[in-house]
Amino acid sequence: MKKWIVLLALFQLTLPPVAKAEDFLGVPVFPGGKIVRSTAALLEMRYEMSAPAAIQLYKDSLKGQPDLKLHESREGLVIEDHGRLPWHKVVILETGKGETSVQINKDSWTWILGTLFIRFVGVFVVLMVLYLAMAFATSFMVRSVKKRR
Repeated sequence: MKKWIVLLALFQLTLPPVAKAEDFLGVPVFPGGKIVRSTAALLEMRYEMSAPAAIQLYKDSLKGQPDLKLHESREGLVIEDHGRLPWHKVVILETGKGETSVQINKDSWTWILGTLFIRFVGVFVVLMVLYLAMAFATSFMVRSVKKRR
């Protein structure tokens, strides 16, 4: 029994920092960062590491999560959740001087309803454009047929 306890303690000590990380809305918050802003809906931290290292940490820690969309750019990475997780996006940006900013945003009804509204309006704009194009084509055809008679 004592051997199992010792093995379990050694195993726990050798786990990567991801296992010891705190979390904010289910997203791991790695130790060693300075909190820049913290509210119930937002957490922004600065780490003294390069952006590629931070990006790799978050990619590894969020691997296997369904409905994640990754948007990479030269400045960093944006990880968005399009599923049921309590967070909406994680933004990892290089701020310069070897520092990296990590911002975690909570999912909000404003964003959800705004997205639905834009899609709803977009559908009707597309339908209106199609209707106007068909009405113009129909009137053009009717006039051209009347002139031939």
